[in-house]
Amino acid sequence: RGGASITRCPRHSTSGRGATRCRCAAGWYGSDPARCKLCPRNRYCVGGASVRRCPAHSTSRPGGTQEDACRCLPGYTRRNGRCEKCPAGFFCPTVGGKPVKCPARSSSEAGAKDGRDCDCLKGFSQWNKGNRVAKTRAGPSCFPCAAGYYCPGGHRPSVCPADSTSDRGSDSARDCTCK
Repeated sequence: RGGASITRCPRHSTSGRGATRCRCAAGWYGSDPARCKLCPRNRYCVGGASVRRCPAHSTSRPGGTQEDACRCLPGYTRRNGRCEKCPAGFFCPTVGGKPVKCPARSSSEAGAKDGRDCDCLKGFSQWNKGNRVAKTRAGPSCFPCAAGYYCPGGHRPSVCPADSTSDRGSDSARDCTCK
């Protein structure tokens, strides 16, 4: 009745209620609704011809429909709607992941991507009973610095100068005293 006909929109395009034209659907883009293209990686497409770049330090999979499709890269975490460096003392190992605290007796600088970016605190090292314990993606195992050594932080202890020694857990050459 009334002579109006309903035409179906082409694949990957849509129209609003009562609209007379089709446009590319969210996650797709193009000026011709019969030739919509999948929204590319690191972009999001709200529909129509619009292609928007993900914010700094974020990425998206193809087909992103809104800015929320953009997730923070490793080493970054979302705060206040932006991707900011992972805080010191933590690492952010996955795309869009939450910060993970460095293991006991270790810390990291801001922007750490995995546990290997965490280093032992002063007075601790990765050496236990003369053997170095390797870092893993989960971070280092940090042990109190052995007597006769000092540990300024990091992974390797330093031996006290000849004819001097230090207490367990020392963190500076000043802790080495004459025998």
